[in-house]
Amino acid sequence: MHIEIGLLGFGTVGTGVYKLLELRREKIKKRTGFDVSIKKILVRNPQKQRNVLFEKSLLTTNPEDILLDKNIDIIVEVMGGVHPAKEYIEKAIINGKDVVTANKELMAKHGLELLKLAESHGVSLKYEATVAGAIPIIRQIKQFTVTDDIYYIGGILNGTCNFILTQMSDNKWDYYTALKEAQRLGYAEADPSYDVLGYDSMFKLKILIREIFGAEMDVKDMEVEGIANISRDDVEEAERNGCKIKLYAWAKKEGDKITAGVGPKLFDANSIFSRVSGVENAVLVKGDGFGQQLFVGYGAGQMPTGDAVLSDILDVINDYRFIRKISVDKTEYKNSFTTVAL
Repeated sequence: MHIEIGLLGFGTVGTGVYKLLELRREKIKKRTGFDVSIKKILVRNPQKQRNVLFEKSLLTTNPEDILLDKNIDIIVEVMGGVHPAKEYIEKAIINGKDVVTANKELMAKHGLELLKLAESHGVSLKYEATVAGAIPIIRQIKQFTVTDDIYYIGGILNGTCNFILTQMSDNKWDYYTALKEAQRLGYAEADPSYDVLGYDSMFKLKILIREIFGAEMDVKDMEVEGIANISRDDVEEAERNGCKIKLYAWAKKEGDKITAGVGPKLFDANSIFSRVSGVENAVLVKGDGFGQQLFVGYGAGQMPTGDAVLSDILDVINDYRFIRKISVDKTEYKNSFTTVAL
């Protein structure tokens, strides 16, 4: 069976998704029985040079070439920003298409209404890639919350900030030199404000709070601070005291009260969090049954995020396999009876 994908956005993450699908297409077909390919890619500028080999005929500047195409089964949104991504996802859902998104800001601000819309139309909306890159934290939390009560989550959720702080510590760079290197390597945007001011971590934390506590937390109730004001002197002072600085996001529930925040935090130099370096993320989850578990992995970059998107695509495909199996099993069950004329 052939599954066709419409890709909205062809920047860093979009090209990563394309590369991974092309690289693993035969393996996916062998393992699942589905041949998965990208049919169309929405871009703003078809003439832009991109660091990937692809057929130019795949590109379109018209979203309706994808959203209204009845042969496209899955929409993958990796554009970023709230608008027009929200409207595109809504239209895809209403047209009966499953959706995979890596858009953390959109899911933080409008995730609940989009999930309800998807449920009402009987389609999937997957968003593993919105939090912690290649770490399958949302999938793991969904499993935890079936049997356990989680009361705390905290972690390093922004790979860009962690990369900058690592360079300031390991290479003795100042903040601006480390930021420029992050931008050169594609870990930071030309305008890095969302990352370095803590908003990116805040969006991810809001998504995790919804998953864990079933609550929509107002950002006004969170204390949010980034790393833009951290100097080389601050890093050296922390190191003299046997510590490292990390941008840490956390949320905890005590009774009916949820508190949460994002900000720089000192960790003992020998702690696990201090050893999380570069673009790595780390997420600590505490629950009443399993105790505590820590997940560490790459949280930024083309391929780690692309891999998280691909994992959601495979989840949708597995749903297709399950539905097809039920349909086949029912047919075989009906055909197992012998018709007798009375």
